[in-house]
Amino acid sequence: MKYAAVIFDFEGTITQGDVVYGDARDLIIKLHETGMLCGIASNASTHSIIQRLEKHNMIHYFDTIVGIDQVGFVGKPAPDIFIQAAENLNCAPENCIVIEDSLIGAEAAHRASMDVIMVRGERVEYAVFSCATLDVTELYNILF
Repeated sequence: MKYAAVIFDFEGTITQGDVVYGDARDLIIKLHETGMLCGIASNASTHSIIQRLEKHNMIHYFDTIVGIDQVGFVGKPAPDIFIQAAENLNCAPENCIVIEDSLIGAEAAHRASMDVIMVRGERVEYAVFSCATLDVTELYNILF
């Protein structure tokens, strides 16, 4: 299946605190260079996400940023954040793939009818989530 958009979780997938994961930056740049639509869907506030992306000079890589404040503060595992991101990208949910590091985020993406790549390893330790399309330990392992 060819995807039209990649939607990232923010905290734990792209950043941890004030640090941007190198493999996340590399993947985002590669996706941007190929013309893939990229978005962020996070339980964090939109303002917080934008501030951190601007600090790391990464905001221009994203076509949409959806924080919890844009969906009536209804967070994951509700699918609202991912559905809003897909709408903003003008993509059907089934044409989006989500990169997540948490079980509640993966559940939210699954409820939104999106495929999910679970990132594990140093970021998060948990049992394999049965709804994950792909389960990786590093973002370097993802090929589109």
